[in-house]
Amino acid sequence: MEYIILDDFFGIKLWNENIFRRVYHHLTNNNYTKNKIPLLHALTTMLTVEQIHYLQTTNFDTSLNALNTHKLSIALGGNYSPRDTMYFNNMEKHIQEKLEEMGNSLIPTFNKILNTELRLADSNFRAIILRYEGKQAQFGFHYDTEHKDCFRALILYDGKSIVPPFCYRNSCGQLTKLHFNINDGIVFRGTTTYHGIERSNDPNTKRYVVGFQYIKIDSNPIEQPSLCNQLRGTTMYTIVSLFMPYSLYYVFLGYQKKLIPYKIQLWIDLGSIGVGLLYSRIPNTRNSTLLFYVFCYWMTLDFRMALSIVSYIIMTEMYHKKIEIHV
Repeated sequence: MEYIILDDFFGIKLWNENIFRRVYHHLTNNNYTKNKIPLLHALTTMLTVEQIHYLQTTNFDTSLNALNTHKLSIALGGNYSPRDTMYFNNMEKHIQEKLEEMGNSLIPTFNKILNTELRLADSNFRAIILRYEGKQAQFGFHYDTEHKDCFRALILYDGKSIVPPFCYRNSCGQLTKLHFNINDGIVFRGTTTYHGIERSNDPNTKRYVVGFQYIKIDSNPIEQPSLCNQLRGTTMYTIVSLFMPYSLYYVFLGYQKKLIPYKIQLWIDLGSIGVGLLYSRIPNTRNSTLLFYVFCYWMTLDFRMALSIVSYIIMTEMYHKKIEIHV
């Protein structure tokens, strides 16, 4: 434990934050929080006939550097589909311009609904094409990691067979399912609306969605690095390459002499986890705690040290300031 504490203050960092604390924040962000007030409006006939036709007939696979999601994302509560997800920066210029035109055409309507002034955001989510196909395609429940002044719009432009609904928790915490027809969609605040797409379990599922990210016109946030925006769409090799140097470092620490006897340390760890979960400022579940322990074990190859890291991070979250993620 003494090495873990010293490492938290003086050890190596991932984007200026303890690597275990950053992963813990990422995992717990996928947990439902009652005190976050959802904001969502369901809409119909959002785009013109010509715009829908363009989306249905454009071959987005010709775009530059198409990005595939991978099945590891399912365990981490992310997006999975065997079909590419297209982000703005990976689209060809003529497609970017066409989607920007679509996104801007919706702004007057959204300004009235949200009673604010919006513009298209500057991030990779400025415009996005999400294509869910097959029985395993899904998007785990989560909150968006972006600036508090951001809003998202999602519009179904093509689909067949079982089209999974958009799901979210309403202000009473009840699960609400929205079934879209072609050209139906939503505008919502993803940082406070707990949402996701369930699996259809139908191999013939096709659910194609165009999305836009907006931000209040007077906001000018600076993008901070996060696991989401740094590893989105990357290969497993890239992910392993990022974490491997840290893993070797913590494996080395695990071989250092422990000053506290194991049985005493075990009771300290279990007690710290209990107290930390009881009084933590951020939500936690058994699933996210278990996933965090698995990650810690993978990083250290030492089940005792992994448990100590889990207990220390959860315990110190009672007072530690969480880094805010901006677009």
